Amino acid sequence: MKKFLFVGVIFFIMGAAVGLGMGRYFQSSKTDSDANGDALMKYGEDQSVEEVLEDSLPSSENKEGNLLMVADQSAGKSVIVGKISAVRDGWIVIHEDRAGKPGNILGALRVDQGTHSGLMVELLRDSVGGQAYYAMLHSDNGDKKFDYAADLPVQENGSPVMTKFMATK
Repeated sequence: MKKFLFVGVIFFIMGAAVGLGMGRYFQSSKTDSDANGDALMKYGEDQSVEEVLEDSLPSSENKEGNLLMVADQSAGKSVIVGKISAVRDGWIVIHEDRAGKPGNILGALRVDQGTHSGLMVELLRDSVGGQAYYAMLHSDNGDKKFDYAADLPVQENGSPVMTKFMATK
């Protein structure tokens, strides 16, 4: 009986920690603009998550239905993906910027076919404020294990399905 109580307490603590982290992320208010006038996503009380996603997130979308939306966000150990729509099972992969192009992979999260929002991709190391990153849709070869050599970027119209975002300080 003590073992079940201990496990229950651990799950409660983990859930509370995740909930607090997500609450801090979504607690920001208003929609600000960066130096280029591009909208930075910040949820306000007067705007729903769906409205913010549709109005201000940079995205990559194609005729087949793949969509990837990620806003500029605080530097840290994870990246919040605002919205993804995947035609097939695959991976959201976060790449760091290398000379204006996707470079090293910092994290990956498997996603099932369909539309999802508010997903968190854990990173192998923290993102750095002021630096650019890319969220990219990769295929899944069917084994449900990410392998950068086998689970390649999804290409549409000769380009990968991806979006660039900034880690803010």
